Amino acid sequence: MFRIGILASTMTPKPDVYKAFEKMNCQLDHLKKVPNLEELHTYDGLLIEEVHEGEISSVCSTILQIKQQTNAYIWILSGKSTLINRQVYLQLGVDGNFDQESFPEELLLYLKNFLARQDEKKRMQRNVIGGKRFSNQSDTVGEKFEMNPTNHSLSVFIGEKEVEVELTRLEYRLLELLYSHPGKAFNYQEIHEKLWDLPYQEENYRVANIIFHIRKKLERHGVGADVIKTVRSKGYMIKVENIKEVT
Repeated sequence: MFRIGILASTMTPKPDVYKAFEKMNCQLDHLKKVPNLEELHTYDGLLIEEVHEGEISSVCSTILQIKQQTNAYIWILSGKSTLINRQVYLQLGVDGNFDQESFPEELLLYLKNFLARQDEKKRMQRNVIGGKRFSNQSDTVGEKFEMNPTNHSLSVFIGEKEVEVELTRLEYRLLELLYSHPGKAFNYQEIHEKLWDLPYQEENYRVANIIFHIRKKLERHGVGADVIKTVRSKGYMIKVENIKEVT
């Protein structure tokens, strides 16, 4: 499930808006301010409300604050947009500008098309990790782990039982990276640059925080979290003794 936050001070989404997003497999959260670092990385996209065109300085500041900490999608929700404002926001790297009068219909159509393209693009990759599928070799029942790029989830098959673990976009990308080379230890810098595409500044806690949330989700669904091994003073890896390739 995708998680989207809407930073809005004047508008409050109605209950039917939340339901409309849920039908698109998206969780919508109403935010009063930019979340702290730990919470921010759990969002796949953020909508920033622009109440009037004179707010451009404040909106730009918010955009930069978010982009310095995450690579989540960013959209502007304008009460009255201008060509200059839209161009400035695009130059800062936002992914689109929507009119409040057409919210949420226009954004939902955008998401529908975007998810459809993602589904088509990764259709052949569905349930595949780096061209391979893996199963847990140490479990007597047998656990198969299958990645679902369409909705950023991890399907775990324990015997004939299937458990779907919902992940954020960053959590999914981290697991995808680790599974791409089972048994290889990825250091903090490699993981950081893969997830955020920003210069590494020894912010190991950001990576560790995502690993923590992944492990908690696995445990919550009754899946052994020890498949992700901590390599002291280096980073993380998928334990090679825990998996084998599924043909």
